[in-house]
Amino acid sequence: MDTTNVEEIVTTRFAEIMSLAPESLNLDANLFSEYGVTSVNALKLISQIEVEFDIDIDEDEARKIQKLSDVIDLIKRKLP
Repeated sequence: MDTTNVEEIVTTRFAEIMSLAPESLNLDANLFSEYGVTSVNALKLISQIEVEFDIDIDEDEARKIQKLSDVIDLIKRKLP
């Protein structure tokens, strides 16, 4: 899977959860302060990502996520 596809999927899923336009998202913006992500939103995103990419994200990894670029980097590291 190429990087563009990973970015597209992540931004689309996040935009759906937060009711935002995918093209308005900044991959380096802080999810919590810039987009008002709650713990429930974060759990939804993580669970959708785990299913979509067939990966497991443990609690320590999830806590380190602050930006969409963090999510994308994590997925890329876990993909075969």
